[in-house]
Amino acid sequence: MNGQRIAQLCANDWGLWRTITANVARCSELVSGYALSEYDRQRISERLGSVLQRTEEAPKSRGWKLRAKIGDRKRWYDLSEEIQ
Repeated sequence: MNGQRIAQLCANDWGLWRTITANVARCSELVSGYALSEYDRQRISERLGSVLQRTEEAPKSRGWKLRAKIGDRKRWYDLSEEIQ
């Protein structure tokens, strides 16, 4: 993973930031449930934590800050269409 690039993209797009941070946080919670060595769990957790940290520390654009004020009240993602 290129944490710097992820942080850069998320700093300009609040919706992407919201989706990425939620998914990375969830992955961090679930990593302990996999049959991995302690070394691998630790390494994965550190890398996911690094991505979250870089994303939080990246300077945000004005558009990002304005969209952040609206937050989750307005949907930031498109719903997929049902196929019948």
